Amino acid sequence: MSRMEEVLADVISYSAYFVTLALNSTLIYLTKYCSTRLTIIYRRMIIGFAVFGIGFSTLDIVVRPIMHSYNGCFLYFSLKGSFRSSKAITEMLLAIYSAVYAAILSFLTIQYIYRVCVLRCPQLVQYFRGWRFILWLGYVFMFGLAWGVITYFYAYPDEYARDYVREEMYEQYKVDSDKVALFVLLAYGENNGTKFVRPQSLICIFGQMGIMSLQYMIMMICGILIYKQIKADLKETTMILNSKFQKQIFNALLYQLVAPSLLVHLPAVPLFFAPFFDMKFSFRTRVVVYFFSVYPLLDSLILLTVVSDYRLAVRKIVANKAVQLVAMLNVGTVTPTTATNQTAENRVAENAL
Repeated sequence: MSRMEEVLADVISYSAYFVTLALNSTLIYLTKYCSTRLTIIYRRMIIGFAVFGIGFSTLDIVVRPIMHSYNGCFLYFSLKGSFRSSKAITEMLLAIYSAVYAAILSFLTIQYIYRVCVLRCPQLVQYFRGWRFILWLGYVFMFGLAWGVITYFYAYPDEYARDYVREEMYEQYKVDSDKVALFVLLAYGENNGTKFVRPQSLICIFGQMGIMSLQYMIMMICGILIYKQIKADLKETTMILNSKFQKQIFNALLYQLVAPSLLVHLPAVPLFFAPFFDMKFSFRTRVVVYFFSVYPLLDSLILLTVVSDYRLAVRKIVANKAVQLVAMLNVGTVTPTTATNQTAENRVAENAL
């Protein structure tokens, strides 16, 4: 890895982290104190989603994951993580990083399900209230845990996989594959000159793609139902204001699905399946890692720009701060004059005495 690549990776990762921290913290504050038309349940979801985003971005800084495609395998590893001195800890953090990625996708699915319940099945909203929030949190953690477990146990490299990537790892990164935290999706093995599909790779690829496909299928079905309901409500005059707001929420959810899909999910899918084509190439998938770095800030940026309540709240806060600043500047310019007048009056009084 060249020095320029390292510097660029650092700049993008840390810039994305601080922007994510700022945007998600702003979103949490506005959701808690300034949102007026959002239900308590949906506020909790937005805040939880923002917290997941901060956690994912923090893990990105701590783990510093690297992805690399080489012939019939896909490599996922870390060289510059905060715990690089401990191979075991870094391996665990890499698995957790992948788990949080899946949890965020599952959390977005829950938001779609909730919007459908609000618009089409209000009686089901009760399952999101009170202690029942454990149900949808359980859904999020279940798929996140499943993704992380699949990564840790079925992409963990055996001796054959480490030998397969040893020369490439040293040539590209000057490291020994035995001494770094590494996960390998190696499609084929070889025994006595006969190639065979490695079962652990099949479990890994179809398990993770199955989780992703399920989330997308649910979100697509919910999206269609939400769109039809909003379109029907807009025809009724009494429902126009509420429906316009619901449409903003729907647009935000839609953008939250489309933007990461184009930047993160779709580019990652070919990388997962490429090993099964056993093509002879070596490719540093640094661009995909960059997209993973900016992934958490996209959701907050979309909500802050699409939902009018957030835009109005930001404008109000900025206007209030501007008024306070102007008032402070006015006080600063008026005070010396006032003090001078008071001093002159005191001198006149002393002369009169």
